[in-house]
Amino acid sequence: QSGYFYLENRQFIGPFSSPTKAKEAALGHCQGTAPGECRAVYQGTVRFNPITELNEALPDMHQLDQTSLETIN
Repeated sequence: QSGYFYLENRQFIGPFSSPTKAKEAALGHCQGTAPGECRAVYQGTVRFNPITELNEALPDMHQLDQTSLETIN
């Protein structure tokens, strides 16, 4: 899956069609429990790992500086 994601508790959530949509979703849904757990939007590709049940970033994944979120908590 390719697109825009936000990172919550080391898990890539998405994909979203734009960085704005990813940022809005993060601000509305992120359940970070410690400072900095949900603060950035990323663009790239993830692959679902059935063993860990997590989306894992592929080498093209990178953080978008212009859409950084404010640190939660």
